[in-house]
Amino acid sequence: MDYTALLKLRFSQVALFSGLSEKEMDVLRREAVIRKFQEREVVAREGDKPDFFMVLLSGLVDICRTTFGGETIVYRRLYPPVVFGYSLLAAKPYSADIIVAETLMAAIIPLSVVKRILIDNPEAIFTALNHLSSVVSSLSTENQELRTLSLKERVMRVLERICDNNGNCRVSHEELANMAGGTRANTSRALKNLEISGYLELRRRLISLKKYGAEGQD
Repeated sequence: MDYTALLKLRFSQVALFSGLSEKEMDVLRREAVIRKFQEREVVAREGDKPDFFMVLLSGLVDICRTTFGGETIVYRRLYPPVVFGYSLLAAKPYSADIIVAETLMAAIIPLSVVKRILIDNPEAIFTALNHLSSVVSSLSTENQELRTLSLKERVMRVLERICDNNGNCRVSHEELANMAGGTRANTSRALKNLEISGYLELRRRLISLKKYGAEGQD
């Protein structure tokens, strides 16, 4: 399969690459290797320091940590064009596990190639710092939500963060409970109440937010 068009699209959506010239983007695309990851496959573990930068092309990944009791807690579910490797640019290891939630296609770029191009483009470093600042701000907001919002409100916030552009969230009730900081039973109850109120529609491993459908009909 020819991934040229998809590579060009996804790379153009990566904030870190926004200041690069077309020639430099061509270098990144040429160096990229397309790899397929199966559902539940581990891309990286907390503490790993792989030598590649990864751009998601299609599929989903979960950002997780494993408790001392062996339980996997999902903190975030991410969609393309998410990238992984910002911490590696600073020679820091991953701070969480990256596990495939839905069959994933990703572009793997040697870290040395990304570093070489960024060294020649200092402005891109500031772009990366700005992105990391936004991530920290988002995590602070999520931490505050856990302490101040009801479970129903937290479920709504999580769904709005992880849904795709069509308002669809491919997530189980148990996974959503982990992300919202509630039990599975209480999360399922909150979802049912939200469905009754017309906020969403429940399907098997798929939750559709109605407000997206309404906007698409305008």
